[in-house]
Parts: sequence; C-alpha cells; structure tokens
Amino acid sequence: MMDKSVSVAMTTQIQVPMTRVQDLIISAFEYGSRYWYTGLHVDVYPADKSSKRDFEFWHAEVPFEAGGVLAFGDAEEVILASDQKTGMGADEDELYRLDLPKIKEGLGIFARACPEQFASFLSEDDDAETGDCFLQCCIFGEVIYG
Repeated sequence: MMDKSVSVAMTTQIQVPMTRVQDLIISAFEYGSRYWYTGLHVDVYPADKSSKRDFEFWHAEVPFEAGGVLAFGDAEEVILASDQKTGMGADEDELYRLDLPKIKEGLGIFARACPEQFASFLSEDDDAETGDCFLQCCIFGEVIYG
C-alpha cells in the first residue's frame, strides 16, 4: 500500500496581546529566571516615564514603552567576581539588554524552540518555567539553562 501523506512547510503569524507577553516577563523576573540573572535595572528610561520606579511591574512595562531598555547581569559572573573581590564583575558591555525588538524576536524563537512551553503560554497555562524559557530565548536565542 502506498503512503499518501504529504509534508508541507508553512509559516503562520499570530497576534499575541502585549499583556500576555508582559505576564511572561513578570514570571521570568519574579520567579523563573532568578537563578541565573541579577541586578535588574532600567538601562534606558522610556521617553514618557520618569526615572523613578514608581509604576507597578516596571520591569514588564519598560521594554514596551518607546525606547525603554532593561539591563541585568549574569548571577554566576557576579559570584565569581565577588570571590575575587573585584566588584560586580560585569561592566556595561557584559550586561544583557531587553528591549522591544529582542522581545519580538524572542517570541518567534520561543515558539520554535519551546513548542510545549509556547502552547502552555497560548492556552494561558504558563508558569515560572515558561517565563524563564521565554526570557532565555529573548536574550540568548535559545534555552541554555535548565
């Protein structure tokens, strides 16, 4: 009997509400990624926000505002640096940066690299691990931890 299956490659575009992506960012920074990042701060303040962290979930809002960028370091590098008593261990060039273009690119990588986690995200059954995978896709282009 002849196999009548057909392979087809296709690209699908979906719209994801900004608030859902912000939920992933909150899950990552508040819970899921705490084991590998440190020193989260605003690198570039959004054009329409003050320089104070006076808005709730600032870490999820900043990258979605015009020009807003978050920066943070690698926790392991800080531990190694503290052992050597050299300070933070990461100069400005070694910090990871999260902005809207990285979020958009990371969302596509997340869908391809972590299809089960992405499905959990789409069905609103995501958790801290889902947020961690998403953040790693945004920063590293893949999941390198866990």
